[in-house]
Amino acid sequence: MESLGAVKLDNFTDIFQTEGNVGLIQTISLLQCVWSCLRNKMCLTLFFKNDTNLCILHSKTFYYKQPTESGVGWEAYQIQDLSGRCPDSFAYYRQQDLCYRIEHGTDKNVFNFDGCVAFQSELIRIDSSYRQTYVEYILDGVTRDWICIQGKNFVVRDRMTFDDGTDMVYFNWDSSQPDDDDLPIIIVMAVTYNSTMYWHDMNFPNELTCSYICEKRA
Repeated sequence: MESLGAVKLDNFTDIFQTEGNVGLIQTISLLQCVWSCLRNKMCLTLFFKNDTNLCILHSKTFYYKQPTESGVGWEAYQIQDLSGRCPDSFAYYRQQDLCYRIEHGTDKNVFNFDGCVAFQSELIRIDSSYRQTYVEYILDGVTRDWICIQGKNFVVRDRMTFDDGTDMVYFNWDSSQPDDDDLPIIIVMAVTYNSTMYWHDMNFPNELTCSYICEKRA
C-alpha cells in the first residue's frame, strides 16, 4: 500500500454526508474505517460516527460545498500522501494519481496563478472525459463564473496545446466554441452557462478572475 496517512478535519465536526459516497460501511472502530478508506483508491475523505461505528467514504474534499447533514458524534478525516508525491497542502486522488489543490482565485490577470507557482505545480490538465467529470465533481458549489485550465493556441502556432507544447487530444467545447481560434486564446470552463462546465475560449490577454486547480504531476 502507498505511504498514506489520515488527518482529522476539525472544521467538519458533527457534520457528514451520505449522498455521493463511494462506500457506506458498518465498522467496529475508527481504525477499521480509516483502513477501509486507505484500501479504496477512490476514497479521499471519510466520515465516522463514534457511537455507531458507521463509516462513509467520499472521493472529494468538500472545498466549495460543505457536507449536507449534521449529527452529534460525527468526525471527518482526509487521506494524505506521506511519500513526498504531493505537497502537504495538496489532496491526493489515487484513482487518477491526481495531486491537486483548489484555488479560489483573486487576481484578474489570468496568467498570475500564484497558488500553483508557490508549490512548483501547474494548472490542471484535463485530458479525458474521466478527468473532466472528476473536476466538475470536486468543484461542486464553486462561486466563480470561470475555471481556468491548461490549454492555449500560441505555444505552438495555431494548435491547441498544454503549456509544454504537448498536443491536446481531448476537448469539451460548448456547442458554439471555439469561436475566436484565429486569435490568441486560452481555455476556461464556463460555470455561468447552465452550470455545464463546457469549455469556452477566451481572448488573451484578458482581465479575468477565475478559480483554478493546481496539479503536481509525477
